[in-house]
Formats: sequence, structure tokens, C-alpha cells
Amino acid sequence: MSKRGSDPDAAFIDALKLHKAGRLDDAKSLYRRILDTNPMHSGTHYFLRMKANDDGDLEAAAELMERALDFYSDQAQCENSLAAVYQRLGSFKNAGEMLKHTIDIHPGLAKAGEWKSVNNPVVAALHRHLEDRASKDDS
Repeated sequence: MSKRGSDPDAAFIDALKLHKAGRLDDAKSLYRRILDTNPMHSGTHYFLRMKANDDGDLEAAAELMERALDFYSDQAQCENSLAAVYQRLGSFKNAGEMLKHTIDIHPGLAKAGEWKSVNNPVVAALHRHLEDRASKDDS
């Protein structure tokens, strides 16, 4: 996997060093090898998704986020990121459904303004609806 053997955390550190050094294709390759042996390595999912997003490979970014939903420690952030990718793909229905699901689970987030990274008129209408719902829940 890396010069440090099969330890996914050590390999992840190596991948981050490659990433930081601008050797992005090498980092991407190592991230993929980490996921081959440890498919639930959340840091690897995060950085590989960032690389896919930066490369404009939005389908790959969405797929990585969808898989990460089962184990990612910050579920709301993961869903917010996935909604942003769906929005960039033009899949506004999926983006809205993802945001609605997250607000249903974490209603306080609507008031915290966590959804501002998704910028689309359809999603903006959903924001207003969810913010209204959150304020009524507080009553």
C-alpha cells in the first residue's frame, strides 16, 4: 500500500503528504488503495471526494459521499456536502431531498445556516420552508 506496509492510517498520512506536495495523482492512487483494504476509512473518503470534486468528476464525488453516509462521523456535514455535489450535477430534486432529510434529523441546523453552500432557487425555497418549520418547532 505504501512504504509503511498495510497500515491504512500510515498510508493515509503518506497520501496527505503527497496531496500537500501537489502530487495529486499519486495521492489519489494511494487513497484508492487505502479504500480497497479499508472501505470505511472516512478521511480517505473525504480527501478522495475533494479530489474528484476538484477534477470535475462530480459523479465520483457523489458516489464516494453516498457510500460514506453509512459510517461518516459527521452525518449532517456529509449530507450537506452530498447535497452540494447533487446541486452541481443539476440534480436539484436529490439535493433538496438530502437537505430535507438532514433537517428532519437535525432541525436546529436550518436556523444555524448550514445550507448556504447549496445555491439554487429550488433549494433556496426548500431552505425557507425548512427554516419556517424549524421556527415553528421551537414554538
